[in-house]
Amino acid sequence: MNALTRNLLIGAVLAALPMSHAVACTTGAWASTTGSPIADDPDSNAATNGPTDNGAVPRYSGQCGLQAAAGGTSFVADDSPAGETIYRARFYVYTGNPGATTKIFSALGGTAVERFSASYNPSAGSFTFTPSGSVTGIVANKWYSIEFYYDSAGASTVTVVGNQNTVNSQNVAIGTGTGTVDDIQLGALTAAATANNLRFDEFESTRSTTAAIGRLCRGDANASGNISAGDRSAITGELAGTLASGQPDCNEDGIVSASDRSCITAFLSLIQTPDC
Repeated sequence: MNALTRNLLIGAVLAALPMSHAVACTTGAWASTTGSPIADDPDSNAATNGPTDNGAVPRYSGQCGLQAAAGGTSFVADDSPAGETIYRARFYVYTGNPGATTKIFSALGGTAVERFSASYNPSAGSFTFTPSGSVTGIVANKWYSIEFYYDSAGASTVTVVGNQNTVNSQNVAIGTGTGTVDDIQLGALTAAATANNLRFDEFESTRSTTAAIGRLCRGDANASGNISAGDRSAITGELAGTLASGQPDCNEDGIVSASDRSCITAFLSLIQTPDC
């Protein structure tokens, strides 16, 4: 199989509950946690009061997201990679405004030797990568997808897309790989006083040498695989208290609101071109 970790919903475990949110969000699907990262859903007031209301955690897809805890380092780890010579990983990050450059992803091999990583620099408005490379134009409080392709003996790249496609970089070179991947970490890997502004969702990884994991369909609130009037209805339902099952945050600002219905309307009227 090429799949290593697929659709973990950021480690969320779904459970039937007698409430409109109908999920219990946990980090139980991850091998370990450091610094008590928080798995939760957006509460019913998030649409009007913002993503920090009552501890709500914005998510990109499904009904659960991950938030780094305040103070110190706070992350989840996945040890399912095992001597991977080829490794792809895609995740979503909500940038928040952590106040200091923060490492948000690291792939390790051997005796915890870092193979490649991503950091968010809020003052420069950029994601920076090791061994090398960066993507600029990154702004606070927006969702972005980051997808790595790592080759232990060849050229490695990263693709960043987000903020309603205003950033759409393709195959930015990050250097030549050296050594296999055996473990990954996702979250706030370096301490930042306001690292709890950082949120994460939809981590996925594979061994494929040819097929990109790619992005989820932005605005596909009902998870149908395309954009339709049903997505407007799913967003309306979320504003009334029932979380949508797909990607309702069409404008990628961390808040599901009437603006996201307007985004769907723009897609349907071809004022904007859907991403899927």
